[in-house]
Amino acid sequence: MVKKEQQRIELKEVLEKNTIEAQKFKNIITSIGPETLVEICKAGPELQSQLLQGLNLKGYIVTDGNNPINLFKIADSN
Repeated sequence: MVKKEQQRIELKEVLEKNTIEAQKFKNIITSIGPETLVEICKAGPELQSQLLQGLNLKGYIVTDGNNPINLFKIADSN
């Protein structure tokens, strides 16, 4: 019974942290706007790196949601 309660608490903490991170990401994306996102996508790798550092992001993926993404390839490229 104690283990189930501990797992429930840990799950609640993870969900709360994920909610906070999702809201933070949403706020960042909303504040920079779609025009800036387009420019980031058009920019070269060095400028992209500087822009991402300025936004305190380590990376990003832009997708339309219709095609699967091979995250193993992305992880290997870093």
